[in-house]
Amino acid sequence: MIRLSYILGMICCFVFLGMAVQYVPPTKGVAHSKNACSLYMAEDYHPSVAGRILDNYTDATMMLVANGVKDEAGWQTFFNNPLYTVYKQQPDWIDIFPLETICRDDLEYYKIYYPRYWHGYQIFLRPLLYFTDYQHIRQINLYLQVWLFGLILWLMWQNKAKGLMLGWALSYFIFNPEAMAMNMTYSILYYVSAVSMILMLTCREWIKERLGYPIFFAMIGICTCFFDFLTYPIVPLATSLTLLFYLEPETEFKSMFKRLLVLTLCFGGAYVGMWVLKWILASLLTEQNVVADVFNALLNRSTSQMRYVLKGKEVITEYTRGFAIVATWRVLFAIPETVAAATWSFILSLAPLVWRAKKTWLYAKNNSVTLLPFVAIATSTLFWCFIVGGHPLQHASYTYRLWVATFFPLIVMLNFWYIKSKEADNAQTQG
Repeated sequence: MIRLSYILGMICCFVFLGMAVQYVPPTKGVAHSKNACSLYMAEDYHPSVAGRILDNYTDATMMLVANGVKDEAGWQTFFNNPLYTVYKQQPDWIDIFPLETICRDDLEYYKIYYPRYWHGYQIFLRPLLYFTDYQHIRQINLYLQVWLFGLILWLMWQNKAKGLMLGWALSYFIFNPEAMAMNMTYSILYYVSAVSMILMLTCREWIKERLGYPIFFAMIGICTCFFDFLTYPIVPLATSLTLLFYLEPETEFKSMFKRLLVLTLCFGGAYVGMWVLKWILASLLTEQNVVADVFNALLNRSTSQMRYVLKGKEVITEYTRGFAIVATWRVLFAIPETVAAATWSFILSLAPLVWRAKKTWLYAKNNSVTLLPFVAIATSTLFWCFIVGGHPLQHASYTYRLWVATFFPLIVMLNFWYIKSKEADNAQTQG
């Protein structure tokens, strides 16, 4: 019961901070948002950077949400997330133009609502926009992400977990740091994943004894839902699970399966629960029919149809669920450097195993349970793309980062396999 209070405390803290930042004066935030106009006019909605597509559309929408509106109370704006925008009302959909809304003053604005997400990023974005502009936020993003990447590598070294380092380096490459640093939308879950890993590398004993892994993973699920825009939500789960099973390998199948299942359910239950909590609270505390909005969004995201607007007309395309896997895979390996990085990572991980083939095979034969969780975690991308096929397919330009949840555990497993087989061989020789 005491441990569950950590979850309740986290939710209350997030809600309080989310409402509190609504009272940060928006005047400077609006002015700093407009400083991005020259940048946006040059880049447009979806420019290509380092071979990856940026999502300036969502970044601009985030700034509009963070700037809020003047005619509603702070607590109301936190739950129903109103924003002023230029839009065109069509028979069955609304075309929103956030860049034009930020950059032009000669157009007619309308107030619309975006309540189905928590928009937790406002806790950081609204104060940041008060002090600086979008271009400087991009620079802060870059420096902070590089620092976190280096810090995690150093912590892995300090924890004598060298087998994690190559997998984390490849993952950072897949994230595409240059494009990720230039997009707030893409960065959110990188931070959630990085902070979760740092906590596990520095406070693992406290988490294990005082908090408990189920509560910790539930808290990761809460953070993923609260801050994210449904970009690559399985990555924080996959990276944290991989880290845990590397640092604390299970030798019994029953205990391994139980831990994997329980922690996944804790993450998933907290993640889904936070979504439902937002929809219920927003519906009760505002005049918005959030449940209906969510239902329509779920139909569009999870069915075998892709809806989009082309030249003012709604287009509906049928597809098979497996195509989301193919689409994200194509984006992932559209850049030769990514192919090279992944290829060399596997070569460097497989070569020692092949060199010691007889002994590594013997270890796998006797200790296969220690390797199985990594394989199970690696399949999470396939399950996610199959279950929620519409969203990864429609937004493959950034959801391809879901493949971190596959490549990180696989590379870590290969290095773990070699290291443990060598340790077993040395122990046998000394014995």
